[in-house]
Amino acid sequence: MLFGPPSIIKCPNCSARFYKMVLLSGNILGEKFYSDGKSIAPMVPDIPDLTKCYQCDNFFWIDSAEKIVTNDELNSAGNHNAQDRIEEVRFLTIDEYFEALKCPLVKNKNLERFVRLKIWWAFNDTLRDIKSVPTSKLNDERWRSNLEFFICLLDPFDINELIMIAEMHRNLGNFSKCLEIINYIDEDHVTWLKERFVEECNKKNSIVFEVGQSIII
Repeated sequence: MLFGPPSIIKCPNCSARFYKMVLLSGNILGEKFYSDGKSIAPMVPDIPDLTKCYQCDNFFWIDSAEKIVTNDELNSAGNHNAQDRIEEVRFLTIDEYFEALKCPLVKNKNLERFVRLKIWWAFNDTLRDIKSVPTSKLNDERWRSNLEFFICLLDPFDINELIMIAEMHRNLGNFSKCLEIINYIDEDHVTWLKERFVEECNKKNSIVFEVGQSIII
């Protein structure tokens, strides 16, 4: 894993400065794949797309922010003096993602899908690779409501999104609906995945599960 010089950006609302790490190279050895479509690769760190300003508390899309490329700015990255303060862009919390849904910044269906996906994954991040889950987590009304809204935003004619719809029904405990959707899919290349979904539904398991990982040689 190799990083280049950080990218320095400004908040579009107040000009507060942030830095974003730039990955030059990495590899997917040991990458884990999960039933909700998320993959986690130790050598390819995730980088935020949407963040919140530490100064004005407004949300902004990182790729849309103005970039600063002067050497002085680069050299001051990480300096936390009041005048020269630059903070690393950060991921939003689950609460902040819900807050962002109400902002004009999330102005179309595709952006809403992105934020709802992040909420789904953020909840699931608390459940990955564990054996038992507190009932309170599965009964969280915001989590359930997000899935119900998210399902309506997906395209049932796209096989990848249809699998996501099936997974969300399984998460919600709608095992018969998940099985109905999974058994409807007639694609040889996902037969192995269908079998895993059927197995987890038969066990009445509603939490995210690992479906495979890259082999480390």
